[in-house]
Amino acid sequence: MLFGVLILELAALYFLSRWVTKTLFTFFLLVFRMREIAVSLLLVLQFPGTVVHELAHLFTAEILGVRTGKLRLEPESIREADIQAGSVMVAESDPFRRYAIGLAPLWWGMIGLTAISYFLPGSIPDWANWTHWTYWKEPSSYLVVLLSYLLFALSNTMFPSPQDLKGFLPLAIILSLLTGTGVVLGLRVGLTGQLLDLSLRILTTLTRSLGVVLGINVGLLLSTRILTSLISKILRVRIQS
Repeated sequence: MLFGVLILELAALYFLSRWVTKTLFTFFLLVFRMREIAVSLLLVLQFPGTVVHELAHLFTAEILGVRTGKLRLEPESIREADIQAGSVMVAESDPFRRYAIGLAPLWWGMIGLTAISYFLPGSIPDWANWTHWTYWKEPSSYLVVLLSYLLFALSNTMFPSPQDLKGFLPLAIILSLLTGTGVVLGLRVGLTGQLLDLSLRILTTLTRSLGVVLGINVGLLLSTRILTSLISKILRVRIQS
């Protein structure tokens, strides 16, 4: 049950993150009227997530014994239609290690989201205090903003790019067929005792963390779309991103 919820949350976040990115780009483009500025602002907003994404590739490759090369945390050009925010050179290896490296940002991203969301609820005050203007004089208010921003940046950059998973579909199909064959033959992997309890706690924490992240992205999406609509009507300009 929890695993199914986790998969659904990841799928929802995958599509939502792309929608949020497109909406923010449209907003910046509407305000500044220059594609280069809009792209630059979006890259700056997502920079912490880009760092985690590329370092996840790098560290996982080193752990698996695959040689790595130059690490780049900025795009080669912001004028191209398809912009690559960062990259790391990784030597050729067998398919399993290659796809483990390609999927690394997703696993490290979920770990980061879980760690951040663990501290976030304790930093958010009661609604009455949060809406009072004096709260924003407290240092804790800036911590809430910072943690929320990090959740946004990580959640919108942790999914592997098409380049990361190039050729992954055949392997995924083979693994799915092997898993399905095992289920048909009656093979089961059961968890009991402390291992089962630990697995349930991890899944519960992850589903709660992704729920918080989805809430932040939905709030940002709605507020950005409302602002874009208002500014577009005021300026009588329609942006085609």
